[in-house]
Amino acid sequence: MNCRSVMKHIQAYRDQTHSPALLNAIDIHMKECAACRSEWTSQNNLLSLLEKSTVPELSDTSWQVIHAAIMNELPAIDRSRKTAQVFSYFRNIYSFATPKAIAALLVFVLVPVTVFLAFHTDLPIVATHFNRGMYPHIASIDGAVYSSEQQPLTCDFSITPGKSIHTDNKSSVAIQVDKKTELNLGKSSECSVRRFSRKEAVFSLSKGDLRAQVSKRKPNQLFRIETPNAFCEVIGTRFDVTALSDPANGKPITTLVVHEGTVKFGSLQKNVFVKSGHAIALLGDSLSDEVTSDDALISLIRNNPGKGKFVVTSEPSGAAVFIDNVKEGKTPFATTLSGGKHSVRLVKNNFAVWNDSVDIHVFSTINRSVTLTHRNQNVVNGSIVSTPSAAESIFDNPLFQSAVDCMSKGDYKQAAGLLNQLIAATKITRLKAAAYQKLSICYTNMDENEKALDALNSIVDGAFSTDYRATALFERATLFRTSFHDAQKAINDLERYIKEFPSGIWNEEAMLLLAQLQQLTGSYRKAAATFSDFCTFYPKNVQHEKALYSLGTICYANLSDYNGALAAFNQLLHENPNGEFSEDASFWSADCQFRLGKTQNALQTFKQYQASYPNGKWVKETKTRLHTIETAEAR
Repeated sequence: MNCRSVMKHIQAYRDQTHSPALLNAIDIHMKECAACRSEWTSQNNLLSLLEKSTVPELSDTSWQVIHAAIMNELPAIDRSRKTAQVFSYFRNIYSFATPKAIAALLVFVLVPVTVFLAFHTDLPIVATHFNRGMYPHIASIDGAVYSSEQQPLTCDFSITPGKSIHTDNKSSVAIQVDKKTELNLGKSSECSVRRFSRKEAVFSLSKGDLRAQVSKRKPNQLFRIETPNAFCEVIGTRFDVTALSDPANGKPITTLVVHEGTVKFGSLQKNVFVKSGHAIALLGDSLSDEVTSDDALISLIRNNPGKGKFVVTSEPSGAAVFIDNVKEGKTPFATTLSGGKHSVRLVKNNFAVWNDSVDIHVFSTINRSVTLTHRNQNVVNGSIVSTPSAAESIFDNPLFQSAVDCMSKGDYKQAAGLLNQLIAATKITRLKAAAYQKLSICYTNMDENEKALDALNSIVDGAFSTDYRATALFERATLFRTSFHDAQKAINDLERYIKEFPSGIWNEEAMLLLAQLQQLTGSYRKAAATFSDFCTFYPKNVQHEKALYSLGTICYANLSDYNGALAAFNQLLHENPNGEFSEDASFWSADCQFRLGKTQNALQTFKQYQASYPNGKWVKETKTRLHTIETAEAR
């Protein structure tokens, strides 16, 4: 027997009124479960004390007060006839009731009233057997989970306010908050309940990962998750929240990815509403830009905690890239680096070595576009010497360098003025392209999006190198999406980027973002085709599993292509049997088989889902499908 079943029969166990087999089963459970033994002892002691208590004798005046209150509730037409009967009835009850009966009456009347008051006011609920199911409790455990006192926990453990649970680096736990609200605490995480009543549910995530699926709340019901530097407040949604520290400076970092619904996110200084399919991060007190959940930022959040992205291109390309004196690849090159400073060196035959340092911030992207300077060889007095070309001094230009310095200080207005002077004065195309690129960044940071767009247009439509034009085209698509909210123009640029620059460094991001925007705008067939191409071309991308799931859901929900959906879900389950979307894929795979008339396959897959996810989110729907199939077969 489990704890819930034992508590259901605890009164009959005390009175020994059940069958010997059931009493024996409860005895065995009591020997093995310390929590139930403690609950049983507390309840037994309480009832024993109540049985021994003396019931006070009420005066005639008290009985008259009770009588008057009852009579006010009776219809006037019956009062004269029932007065004597009612008064006599209550006096008789009192006369013949035993202390034990009255004690039981007190327990079964006062406890529900206490619970009612706790849920309809801000009073805390006292943790007893009677409200064990009213607090969040552990639904399932994978590995070992511990309390704040480092005691191992088991399923059905109630997490009362002030209590916390911890997972180690190999464990996770599912917490059932109510019938349709569940929290999944990931590895190396710590979570506690701060406040819990009918009006509010407030949890604290001290560190680690937490995935929440929250049922629809009423307007006056608060559901909130707090981290060391932020909070997430919801009405009804599915989202991931992560709390960690920046290894470079120790500042707290909170990240949020919203899968469904809308989440209010922020700190004491500022908060924003994050919609489905988007993500955001709070770095210390600084709020990041909101991004789509398929962008590189989310890849970093999920797979590279404490890191940022570094992208370097060169003209000409093919230069060897050394990071912290280790050769990492050739330009164009992109990678993730831990937060802090790193040395970067580019080396290519017949070109001067380029050296620089980059300061990586967590969940941000640093771009470097480098023009390598050619070493011309001349013979002087019979010896070969190298003389720098005019291009060698491009990035030593004082206006350009001053503009970069202003940008590093956050003075974008001054930097924009210097860059505009440089663009008007220089005839060196590579320097002009670099200046336009920096200028677009300045205007974006000043919220002058039209001017930022003009700067990028100048590169895209100008006679500049392939690397500059490709990067500018991708940045223009991003600008259309984030600042102008023009999905169609963003789609046009992304399609152009993929067509004109099939080997570009942003190709993976461009294809995934294109698929998402196509889905957002209702171009479901195009979205399915793009997701399919992405899964084929980039099987090792960190977003591969998400892309497969998106492909399956589009085929199922938008195209009614159950064969296509089944193929996508089955591929996901084959490649990621314990992945983030495995449970959903397992259920939808079975449902696709059901809709295709493959009832025997569906029956088997639904039963596999039941066995693998006994407390899963699709348990109710699975039981309904199984009943439908089994009923049809019985006919």
